[in-house]
Amino acid sequence: MSPILTEHSNKIMLNQKLWERVKAVYENHRPLSTEENTLLENMYQSFIRHGALLSAEKKEEFARLQMELSQVTLQYQQNMLKDTNDFLLHLTDEKDLSGLPESQIEAASQAAREQGKEGWVFTLHAPSYGPFMTYADSAELRRKMYMAHMTLCTHDNANNNLTLVPRIVNLRRQLANILGYPTFADFIVVKRCAGSIERINHLLEELRDAYMPTAIREAAEVTALAREQEGSDYTLMPWDFAYYTHKL
Repeated sequence: MSPILTEHSNKIMLNQKLWERVKAVYENHRPLSTEENTLLENMYQSFIRHGALLSAEKKEEFARLQMELSQVTLQYQQNMLKDTNDFLLHLTDEKDLSGLPESQIEAASQAAREQGKEGWVFTLHAPSYGPFMTYADSAELRRKMYMAHMTLCTHDNANNNLTLVPRIVNLRRQLANILGYPTFADFIVVKRCAGSIERINHLLEELRDAYMPTAIREAAEVTALAREQEGSDYTLMPWDFAYYTHKL
């Protein structure tokens, strides 16, 4: 439905007669309450941000780009879902369940039964993936889950998103440029609390300065615990962090 809804929205927001009526109300209205004024301001700005001030030629290009972005984004999301659903960690040796809570083991057993399999099935969906990475004692199995999760839609199959990502980025940039913004980020932050990219970057820098010393200290504590249990030369890997953080 996403492309259909996008087309429907374009027909409303790029309708010249409708825009003229909204503009007339905006420029000539009775005294308004705070709520009414906010509603009118939001509606007026929404039309502008959806291309109401563009020329007929630019409106046509804007609508085309919006439709393409809707379709490409939908394809991206569908690929993510398909690739997530396609991965199964099927275990048949009870020793591989070491460390996992009983509730997680039972859920995996139920997932296996639903697929007509013996043993236990774990997936990349959050209720399965998160607890597995936190509790499973097997570093090799945690690595397998982590790598599957972090490489979603990058494989040589129908679910590959590597060509879709730059297309989405460029379509967003083109839409922002048509509306007079240098980047999509400049366009999107106007309606967010921060209001500007500069304020967002400033906040991120403040957060980095405030949290980095603590993050470094905590990472060192987690590493020390891992080496205490695995040996002094142990290298903490990304798939180990949730596991040893929980233990700490």
